[in-house]
Amino acid sequence: MAIQRIGTAPLPPLRPLPQMSNRPHAQNTLKPLDQLHLSSSQPPAANPGWERFLAEARAITKQSLVPDPASLTRRETLPEHQLIALKRTVVLLPPQAGPGLQRAIQDLVSYLERVSGHKVILKSLPISGEPDLSDVPADAAVIAIGAGAAHSLLPASPATPESYSLDTRQYQGRPLVSLNGSDLKGQQYAVYRLMELSGKRFFHYLDNYAPEQGVLPAKGFRENYAPAQNMDVRGFAPHLYHPMPLSDAFHKPSPEHFEMMTKYIDWLVATRQNYLKLELLELDQSNKFLPLKFSDDKFKAWLPYARQIVDYAKSRGVQVSINVAFANYTSANTYAVNPLTAIWQSWRLNGEYKDVSKLKREQTKLTQELQQLPAGEQRRRAQIQTRLTCLQQDLVKQEREYAQMLANYSRDNRKDIQGLIDKLMQVSWDEISWNLGTSEFTPANDDQTIEMMNSAARYLRERYPQVRTVVSSHTPIHPHSEKYDTPYFDLVKHADPGMGLMSHTVQAYSLTDNANVYGSKTFEHKLKVMYETGKDRFDVYYPETSYWLGVDSDLPLFLPVYALNRAHDMAMIRKLPHTDGQMTFTTGFEWGYWLNDYLTGRLQANPEANLTEVLDGAFSIFGTARQDMTRIMIDTMLSQQKMLLDQNLLGFLKGSSWLTDLGHQIKTMPIIKDLFDGTDTTPARLTPESMQKWNLKQIADFEQGDLSKLFALMSSFKSQYERAKALESQIPASAQGYYKELCDGWQINWLRARQAYAGMNASLYARKAELLSQPELKVAGERYLTETRQIVFEAIEVIRRREQSYREPAELNYGKGQGLTLWKNRYLTDLHEGTYWKRTYNEVAKIYHAAELKDIHVNQLSAPAQSSAIGALSFSLAS
Repeated sequence: MAIQRIGTAPLPPLRPLPQMSNRPHAQNTLKPLDQLHLSSSQPPAANPGWERFLAEARAITKQSLVPDPASLTRRETLPEHQLIALKRTVVLLPPQAGPGLQRAIQDLVSYLERVSGHKVILKSLPISGEPDLSDVPADAAVIAIGAGAAHSLLPASPATPESYSLDTRQYQGRPLVSLNGSDLKGQQYAVYRLMELSGKRFFHYLDNYAPEQGVLPAKGFRENYAPAQNMDVRGFAPHLYHPMPLSDAFHKPSPEHFEMMTKYIDWLVATRQNYLKLELLELDQSNKFLPLKFSDDKFKAWLPYARQIVDYAKSRGVQVSINVAFANYTSANTYAVNPLTAIWQSWRLNGEYKDVSKLKREQTKLTQELQQLPAGEQRRRAQIQTRLTCLQQDLVKQEREYAQMLANYSRDNRKDIQGLIDKLMQVSWDEISWNLGTSEFTPANDDQTIEMMNSAARYLRERYPQVRTVVSSHTPIHPHSEKYDTPYFDLVKHADPGMGLMSHTVQAYSLTDNANVYGSKTFEHKLKVMYETGKDRFDVYYPETSYWLGVDSDLPLFLPVYALNRAHDMAMIRKLPHTDGQMTFTTGFEWGYWLNDYLTGRLQANPEANLTEVLDGAFSIFGTARQDMTRIMIDTMLSQQKMLLDQNLLGFLKGSSWLTDLGHQIKTMPIIKDLFDGTDTTPARLTPESMQKWNLKQIADFEQGDLSKLFALMSSFKSQYERAKALESQIPASAQGYYKELCDGWQINWLRARQAYAGMNASLYARKAELLSQPELKVAGERYLTETRQIVFEAIEVIRRREQSYREPAELNYGKGQGLTLWKNRYLTDLHEGTYWKRTYNEVAKIYHAAELKDIHVNQLSAPAQSSAIGALSFSLAS
């Protein structure tokens, strides 16, 4: 059990956990370079237990993760009879507390004063003996905080890293809440857990919930916590290659940005996370579209700011990973080897290896023929043997030339990799993580890639042994390495064991779902690479709680199915023989996406809880509507799983753009489709234009199939919204903001499903009118077209209402200015302008030769100090 509540029973011993730094495989010795370039291309032998493990993973159902809230036997919150009202409090401070614990105590004191209405009395906890409480009011509760040392007022300090003990009893006639932790992390976790038990909820790094009146656990309550096995790493990675506010906060030094970064780190600690991954953009990039840089001036100016961030994280017990690339150029990111250089090297190496492969194929073919020759074929036998002798000589020569070319390029690349590592380590990062390939979809040469990983692992071990290094094993199953018979992005299996692995999956799909994106059918290949490699190297799972790019947060769609599938994945990865934990990719927190991060973070900290328990704890803020809100959210998760993912209806709702459509267009191009396999990054969508080529049978099949499912989806989304709105009178005033945000999410889902349904019907009626020569059908279609257009305005109204409550600055969400990434807009600019909603209408309007909706003009942007932009809204119409 990760959390134990024991009543008044003695505290049991806590289970020991392995230390990340003591992983035995981290000390393995690298092979010399000249022994690696001709290493065996055979993949590791398949583990005979894999099929059995996969069957067990597939057997975990989504429904089992979300039982009905009325059936819960344990909860994250306490029932009322185990709580006492919070009045006056005295906090006994530990004699030795570092900056991190001091910050946690400051947060506790501020919270107690807010929810009690009384000033907190601060006293020191003596090293031994009783504290002097003679001047403390008789009705004051006592909170004693330990920093690991033994004391009669404190529970014993747990032996397990990152763990705590918390208990309550009477002391001198007063309620006493005492807590102690094994180390800095455990001590901080205990403080924030007490705040949660008192009613606090750490939902958003800039906006945490506090009740109107706080409480404390009553006498007899005890809780032990230790991180779960296989969850040593628990963290988040805001995707700073996307133009989200934290990307500016990390890369552009200012007091305001530093405060954003420290508050995000504070949120990690409060939710019991210990890991933060930050992606580094190329600050000295001279051209955002080409990998060109001529100085390090901006990087040098940024270094003191980066040190401040990392020092603060360390003071709070949070490890920080800096993410760069070997030769990958994705979004003006930092790289070691110039991607253009790597492309040239790969082209030459692949050409050389192609010659090697050609000789090997001929050798194999002749060897097989020789083995099958009848005994009397002596002349042919002699010819083959002569040719095989020549082939062997040619093969040795060709392999030597390939190996020499690889060694030469590796020598040059090694200098670049070591130079970048030295440059980065001017800041005391805990980890350097790397991206592979020359882009998100294009590979470098296989052996060149392995040599890059080996060079980094060797140099870090020799020069910076305290620093861990990992590579992001990206989602696509293509490109595929023929030499090593594995997806290119899983080549880390053949690299030195000192190079760790982050197995990355995308979007809301679970590891075993049907996931027709990035050239894959499912992500089970990522589960397999974790199964095969976890015991040999550091291994962390790396899924997402939001994707962006018209799929979720910037459309917007409110998709809590992300949280459902992160819970599903966690149930699977915890069954792996070896893993080190989970680090979650996220792009933004508005439109309820803080809920996905909050629920996922809670499960990372306590994966033995089911999702309903965590959701029930979060929704305790809704008072008497708690259980109903929990049920609506569970219904939302399950219906989105069934309809959006299993039935693949997400393709009808997602936003369209040239970028998201490009991969699907490439799949129809015979010459280049193999070169760019895997660029179909989002679900395929049905276009109104393509429907105008259908016959009547295709129309009938669609009406009976996907269109009827789309109607069911629309009805389901409408029901969820209406059920939630009916609870408004039951929601406490302190929770109204969160409630309204969730309702806006349910409403925007319904509107998007309505627009998709209306647009599909308008497209169908236009085609049927043409096929049947019945103009009245086109008139009916025009009514659907009008509905498609009207919904754009309804959606914008909801968007403007929600923008008034954004937590991060408006200019960083959708204001003017590009930021540092390749993207020309901020991460919510398309949402702000209704881009995807307009395009849905315009595609159908084109069929009817109707006026298209052009730009939405916002005439006034609020001052930067405000969190929203409300201006005069108008649409321009063009014939």
